[in-house]
Amino acid sequence: MSDEKPQTESEGIVGQSASTAGLGGAFQREIRYAVLKWKDVAAALTPAEIEDLRHLMWKTHDYRENQGKTRYVECVVVEEDWPEYEPTWRAIEARMTPNAALTGSPEAQP
Repeated sequence: MSDEKPQTESEGIVGQSASTAGLGGAFQREIRYAVLKWKDVAAALTPAEIEDLRHLMWKTHDYRENQGKTRYVECVVVEEDWPEYEPTWRAIEARMTPNAALTGSPEAQP
């Protein structure tokens, strides 16, 4: 297994979440979450590496709890090859962009 850093974010173990560039700014997708599919973890990692990963997850959960946050980040993951992927992004963009209607168009007025 290579310890090389991914050449691009899409090669890494990252997920995207919504953001805007500020009030009235253009909607931009940004990297906020690391997402690992357990099937891939089981196939790619050794049992010792899986144990290390679990330890790091629990450490992160403890940190969140100590910061007064919920222990776990609850979320929905929609993989990019699913038909719901782009419609989900349009719905998030519409919600996150000021004055945007549910069409996903930032120029739309309420």
